[in-house]
Amino acid sequence: MQPSSLDAIRSTARSQTPRQSYLGALAASGGVRNATSLSSVPRNTDVVYNIVKQVGGSKRTSRSGRPAGWDLEALEKMAADGTFVKNKTVEASGRLNVFCATDTMLANFKSSCVRKSEDIESGAPSLKDCRPLHIDVTFEATKPWVCLACYRHPMFTHFRWSTKPVLPAFFCLICGLHKEDYIYCSSQLKRHCKSDNTDRVRCYVTDSERALINGFEDLTLFQRPASHILCERHLIDNVKRSTPLRTSDDDVKKALLADIFGEERPRIDGAGRYKRGGLVDRTNEAEFDHQLDNLKDKWECLAPGFYDWFKENTGAKIRAHYLLPIRLAAGRNNNRVTNNDQENLNRRVKEQLEGPVKPPDQLIRIVEQFCHDAFRRLELAVIGQGEYRLKKEHQHLQKTWEEWSQMSADQRAQYLDKHFHFKGATIVTLEDAATALLTNNDRFHDLVDTIGTSVEDKGFVRVVKWDDSSKFRCSNCEQFKTYRFVCTHTLAVAERNKTLPVHLLSVVDQFENESADRLLTRKLQPGQDRTVHEIVQRPIASSTITNDHYAESPRDSSVAPPPSASPPPSTSTAAPVVVVAVAQPLTAFGHLNIRTPMATEIASISQLKQMNLTESYHGSGGLGNKFIITTLDAYRSRHKNTFCRCQACDIDLPAPRTVDAPLNIILSHQERYQYHDRKTKQLTWSAKEAEVPLHARFDCVVRRYPFFSYHLISIPGVTRTRLTDVHKQWLNVQFGYPVV
Repeated sequence: MQPSSLDAIRSTARSQTPRQSYLGALAASGGVRNATSLSSVPRNTDVVYNIVKQVGGSKRTSRSGRPAGWDLEALEKMAADGTFVKNKTVEASGRLNVFCATDTMLANFKSSCVRKSEDIESGAPSLKDCRPLHIDVTFEATKPWVCLACYRHPMFTHFRWSTKPVLPAFFCLICGLHKEDYIYCSSQLKRHCKSDNTDRVRCYVTDSERALINGFEDLTLFQRPASHILCERHLIDNVKRSTPLRTSDDDVKKALLADIFGEERPRIDGAGRYKRGGLVDRTNEAEFDHQLDNLKDKWECLAPGFYDWFKENTGAKIRAHYLLPIRLAAGRNNNRVTNNDQENLNRRVKEQLEGPVKPPDQLIRIVEQFCHDAFRRLELAVIGQGEYRLKKEHQHLQKTWEEWSQMSADQRAQYLDKHFHFKGATIVTLEDAATALLTNNDRFHDLVDTIGTSVEDKGFVRVVKWDDSSKFRCSNCEQFKTYRFVCTHTLAVAERNKTLPVHLLSVVDQFENESADRLLTRKLQPGQDRTVHEIVQRPIASSTITNDHYAESPRDSSVAPPPSASPPPSTSTAAPVVVVAVAQPLTAFGHLNIRTPMATEIASISQLKQMNLTESYHGSGGLGNKFIITTLDAYRSRHKNTFCRCQACDIDLPAPRTVDAPLNIILSHQERYQYHDRKTKQLTWSAKEAEVPLHARFDCVVRRYPFFSYHLISIPGVTRTRLTDVHKQWLNVQFGYPVV
């Protein structure tokens, strides 16, 4: 497609009103007789762009732009929208509290955790599926603190491990760890879940702060006491790592743990097993102290010094926060309390929030997407897909794929809302999932810009990767040899991320006495009489100097002016940053017509330099490093315990034989990964590459590699023989890959 056509599509699409339905666009595009089946999805590029042009899109925000301060105006808009930010308060002192939850989160929390006070006090049968709320404030996201509440959903279970999914109930940004901050969280939760004064929630907290406990006890929504309960797994680890037991053998440790936490023993008649209680199962503190005194002589014989250590450390914690009455009050019955799943949820949220300091509005958007993904896994269980399944007593609510495909979007939404309290959710069919990718507002303009700015070579699109010295280079640019971070491909990626001026300035900073022209000239391959303007074949940024450095560049194939037309480069120092009101062209990059950032832009350059200005690592093999189509069975047989998540969307891969075609194939790719080096105490890139998985979906792959092309896909012979017609159609729709 010619660049002029791209400009026409871009200008036309961005002037359209909100998009039509995809099937309507199919019918309007012409040449498509049936728009209700997978086979009706167009393969022709012109037809696809014709459809996308009719559908249109909304305004796109830069993925790489991060405001330097808190954007309270953005928070105001999010609070006015009310889909996730339900309440925002800013005090005169500047303290900011934000309560966030979707309607689905609140509805599921109310159905799973909220019961009437008389039911809880009388032990009514309705408490069978009642789940306690777990509240944790263990981490802060660079001020303010993050308060996260979660619970186990009673209707779903993992298909393999039989564990219930842990879901977020609400997400709250608070400015401190004071009682009034926690009262804000609890009061907003009661208000937005629309509970009355007879509703109660049993909860327990990870932290022992009285302010946290009192902040949730002071509201009538929470059943008293809102106890601090320890995690038994952590208690066991503390006992094993205690100083008196460091030299003890496993039999001694096992005997001591049995006295503390109890053990299971086989019955004499062989009919099952029974559980013998331990110190943690005592009904009051006096009984705990009495049994502990009786164990003194035994423990001194097994491990001298352990009795005194236990009584002063772990024993005191168990006595205060883990006896049986405390667990019963929190709704744990006789079951043990483990915080592993809740801590795992916190860890996954932490991973999402890692990196440079982010403003609250960006933190909220990241967590919102995380919460949507958590419930999307449960939505798939309704049709028997994904990693979770409905429990046996709720399996009559499950729909088959054929039944679900025959329901309209409104019928699906009503069904999910009625039985599962999923507000506004619609699980799309296979056809809808495949075709919706072509008309996604968030990706459409990125795809058009990518096609317009990337430099293609025989159908292949170059991508940018990390190198050993933590600089950005093109994955396979021979003409620049070692210094490959100033080639047209790298500049195209930087322009697509709208950070080209900052990227060029960072290149100049790395070579203080080199100009860009000299860099490009020096790094040519020997024996090739090629000039700079023959390598940089066209201007990458806007050829006109305006006050808007986000202005789009003309997508034409015109050759840039020769170097003689630009000012002579300086051989002593790099071009200085000119801080003036009117943008000036950079001398070092005169042949590219790049202007100097203005004063307001320079203020954020130091922060932007810490960001990923180009693409993520693509592997050292260049174009030889293909994306391999493989089956879930084959991949899981090679990786039993590692790389079990899609590296683009961070969603766990389904287990083998739990999904049908075409969802049982994935893409695998050779990449380097980062690990924590114990010597340097920093994240370090691995010396070797590892095989990492990606969902076989275009939206996943293009999220990590915007310059992706189907020419980079390879199908081994052993996999090709297992591909069915459904697989081939899926690959053709997703990537345009013509499987023969």
